Amino acid sequence: MIFGAKAKPTGVEYIAWAPDHEKVALEIHPGSNGATHRKLVMKRDPLGQHVAVDPQGHVGDRYHFLLPDGKTVPDPGSRAQADSVHDLSVVIDPATYSWTDTKWKHPPFRDLVIYELQIGTFTPAGTFRAAIEKLPHLRDPHVNAIEIIPIGNFPGRWNWGYDGVLIYAPSRAYGSPDDLRALVDAAHRQGSRQQPAHLEAIQSHRASDHARRCRSRTRRLRDRTSGRFEVVRRCREGRSSPAVR
Repeated sequence: MIFGAKAKPTGVEYIAWAPDHEKVALEIHPGSNGATHRKLVMKRDPLGQHVAVDPQGHVGDRYHFLLPDGKTVPDPGSRAQADSVHDLSVVIDPATYSWTDTKWKHPPFRDLVIYELQIGTFTPAGTFRAAIEKLPHLRDPHVNAIEIIPIGNFPGRWNWGYDGVLIYAPSRAYGSPDDLRALVDAAHRQGSRQQPAHLEAIQSHRASDHARRCRSRTRRLRDRTSGRFEVVRRCREGRSSPAVR
């Protein structure tokens, strides 16, 4: 990912692609170090990317972007949310997870028989961790891979995954990003089967909440579309187009 929050030895770097805005600010609420929240002005580049580095930043910090009209929005590149899709995003570091599947190799695609798995309905608990306990049930002679239906963060508690809002943040209804990693790790350890875990990605449409809350990067095409799924990426020709290619 070229945008979002990245934990580094020198602090946390934040990148937001917002070509429609000349100025974007960042408001940070420290996670557990007891410091008061702070505000940083981001620097804009010619492609519309706004960048800021917080030397006091740490994993666990919560943050959102402040637009020129005073509205606050979560990070469209968020990898985790503190609560709902309308609330603060959270800084995480994917590199801290300790993988145990270092010897795993993906089998040939032509040999795969895939089980499509919906996290919310696969178990009574409907979580990543609960799904791990049920993986042995998929040791069927004809099933050797799982495909997880989209898990991008969505409004509410229940969702099939096809109208997500923050597609890079696993839904908090299912668990944390590390819980998802643990599920993939466990699938790769399923005995001789060593199931590959694929993730279905839907980027062609979003819930209406995306247009309302993530206005830093998207527009509604009011004159061309109607209905709930009106949100599209700005992929037009011009100075901002390289950022989405």
